Amino acid sequence: MASEPRHAQPAMGTLMTVKFQDGFEHYTTILDKWSATNGGNQGIGAYGRNGSQGLYAVHNVGGCRKDLPASYGTLICGFAFQRTVAGTSGLYFFYFTDANTEQVSLRMSAGGTAELTRQGVVLATGTTVLAVNAFNYLELKLVCADAGSYELRINGILEFSGAGDTKATANATMNGIVLGTRANFDNTQTQMRFDDVYLVDTTAPNGDFLGDVRVAYLAPNGNGASSQFVGSDLNSVDNYLLVDEVPANDDTDYVQSDVLNNIDTYALADLPANAGVVKSVMSVMKVRKDDAGARSIASVLRHGATDNVGVTKALLTTYATEYEIHDVNPVTAVAWTAADVNALQAGVKVVV
Repeated sequence: MASEPRHAQPAMGTLMTVKFQDGFEHYTTILDKWSATNGGNQGIGAYGRNGSQGLYAVHNVGGCRKDLPASYGTLICGFAFQRTVAGTSGLYFFYFTDANTEQVSLRMSAGGTAELTRQGVVLATGTTVLAVNAFNYLELKLVCADAGSYELRINGILEFSGAGDTKATANATMNGIVLGTRANFDNTQTQMRFDDVYLVDTTAPNGDFLGDVRVAYLAPNGNGASSQFVGSDLNSVDNYLLVDEVPANDDTDYVQSDVLNNIDTYALADLPANAGVVKSVMSVMKVRKDDAGARSIASVLRHGATDNVGVTKALLTTYATEYEIHDVNPVTAVAWTAADVNALQAGVKVVV
């Protein structure tokens, strides 16, 4: 029996970056998109900005880690951050990592401001108090080196910058981030909340601070130009209704095909009103194969009358979340516009 790719959910995340982006809106299991969790005191739910989902992490080693497939000498990470109680001096809430070892971190100072440290050595302390129960948007740029540099912006305004030793490991590189804490903190009521994360290197066109941005999930809401997969309802009619759940319900309903080059695409919801500049688009698939044998699939973005087929992804027999980020429109090779995104169709193609 030939294995068939099963496709449980497409998603679109927008307004973000080249290496990783997340608004936590289309899933509830952290390991669907993140590499590891710390301590079990974290989760996804109604904790975000704009009435959306977000990530929460509790003081007692609660957090999650995202590993990158490559290492970088310079990274910029932005994220919305909220603390829920006062008295959080010493609470670590963000790390740049090298193979899961801290290079630098952000923590709360005694005055309620952000403090940059290198494995406990204070590099800089801010002056802006991060008020309890209020989201602030933080962006940290780090050049990792013995003679490195750093810059922190809060809500688009420079908080501090400087130069010095920003390298704690043997490598002058970073290949991951942690949201939340990796160390115990003695306050049982402390909860941190995160939303709208981006991570970029220095590559154009999104190679520097992006500002306070939002990641929006655009759900399938109609049929696209191709309906060549067969649904769990045993037909190819209104396939979008089988892949629009949040979170994906895996084998409860799905679409599948074992025919080479078959494509299924879906119309998507529009961006939020007044979306502004679109920095990037992420296509997301939750997919698996249903038997032995090699099977691969690729995401599809359709602009106008043209299908752009993404990178080939080999499938496992268990569901995995696969994604691809496009900094520019892959069909036109120019910057995204809100009109482009609102006209997009997204889907999948059988490639092996």
